[in-house]
Amino acid sequence: MANFNLSESLSNLVKDMKSHYKIKYALPLNLYFGERNETLKKVIDLVAPFSTGVFLSTPSTFEKEEKSYRKMLNGKGIKLINYIVDGTYRFTVEGVSGLFALPDNIRFILYSDKSLSPYASYFAHFRKIPVIYIPNSLDFSNAFNNIISIVNGEKLDYVKVKPQREVIIDKEYIGEVGIAHAFADLMSLLPTLTDYRINCNILNIKPDVYAYDHLKECLTEGYKIASMPKKSRAEMFLYYSIKKALIGGNALDAFTFVSAVYAVESIFSLRDECYEQLRLQSVIDLVNIYSVCFETGSVLQVANLNERAEELAKQTGIDESHFMSNLIYQQAVLTGKTERVEKLKEFLKREFSTASKTGESIYKIYLSLGGKKADSKAFKEIFYTVLRAGDFGRKINGMTIVRESGLTEKYLNGDKF
Repeated sequence: MANFNLSESLSNLVKDMKSHYKIKYALPLNLYFGERNETLKKVIDLVAPFSTGVFLSTPSTFEKEEKSYRKMLNGKGIKLINYIVDGTYRFTVEGVSGLFALPDNIRFILYSDKSLSPYASYFAHFRKIPVIYIPNSLDFSNAFNNIISIVNGEKLDYVKVKPQREVIIDKEYIGEVGIAHAFADLMSLLPTLTDYRINCNILNIKPDVYAYDHLKECLTEGYKIASMPKKSRAEMFLYYSIKKALIGGNALDAFTFVSAVYAVESIFSLRDECYEQLRLQSVIDLVNIYSVCFETGSVLQVANLNERAEELAKQTGIDESHFMSNLIYQQAVLTGKTERVEKLKEFLKREFSTASKTGESIYKIYLSLGGKKADSKAFKEIFYTVLRAGDFGRKINGMTIVRESGLTEKYLNGDKF
């Protein structure tokens, strides 16, 4: 990596994706590299000169960034309207409606907090304006998703969005902010790639080998980066974090929505809460549970689908019929495929034979990067939410197989293996 060039490597990746997917490339996006304020001036001149825009932020980012952006944009003849989203993880129709009450002359939306990507992408898509994203962290998880889940009353709607994204990468501004979260995001590919293969196998879907191979590289290289010198590792985490977001965002979320890690995070966001350790701890739990499932095989413990749908409805505020429909679909898909599932588990058993050691190593690296240990409350809540991860979406993932193998009910009853 001695001759590694971030801007050239990412630009080449985007060109390669466009060439590979052709008309199936679904991520209108331009990447810019350099000092954020100077680069923003150039981007504004390209996409929205002498116009009005929205600065979308959390309270903390507003305090840090608003004055500098306003001063710089005023000098360009730009009027900036502030819109602050205050401490919510639950993305709802009501929550985003305030953006649509803004004047019709809005020509761009500017933001830095990755957590606000659903707001920015949803608003920009329907207003047909560009998003200008200046990331303030190495964590790019789900930053470029082109399918967004939004709470609509007691329903959970899935909306395909395709805004024009202008992304400004300032390495010095980002530094090592969010490095532990970035590592956890890359490590989430360990169970996610397994989930993807399970879903493709059971549903007879032809895998996207191009995307799979790139994401596998993000996983394997992400594991190695932590031992690099500080300056080098920040740049490499940045590269692979963006690469994962680009590949996942273009793949119609085939990887994201099948992921048990994503399901756990979605359940917590619908509860409007989160733990700093959520992603990494769910990865460790999933790796360990998959290892047990593939080794143990099936046990005589049938899942009660009604109870599972009711529990998810109680936790998330989404009508239980949404989850019941997914559970019925999953069982219909799995009906008559017992032999195939058992062969799949037998094959995966070899891959997960050293899973516990891998999990321990990942956890140590996470802590060395400044990640925090989950306290007893978080540890328990994350684990029991992981046990619901196979019920959440209209996909088949590893936790669906664990449930149908009878193991989740054992875990819920407090049994150990």
